[in-house]
Amino acid sequence: MLSKWATGGGAHGQPWLRHFDLLLSVPLMLEYEKVLKQADIRAQSHLTMEEVDVLLDMLAAVGTPHTPSFHWRPQLPRSRR
Repeated sequence: MLSKWATGGGAHGQPWLRHFDLLLSVPLMLEYEKVLKQADIRAQSHLTMEEVDVLLDMLAAVGTPHTPSFHWRPQLPRSRR
């Protein structure tokens, strides 16, 4: 897959059209719902509450359930004071 991306030999020579999995977790879907149902976001998108629910249902239907794992933590250097 990576070699196809690098050479541009992906889907019909267009690497941005390749297949990918949409990983979704419960917290992520709840965050999407919270943001998409905000009045200012709905005003910009011209979506009704029912249409937002349909959009979220569609995302859930095509997404792959994923449980985040937090075993790895970045090791940031300590500040020198």
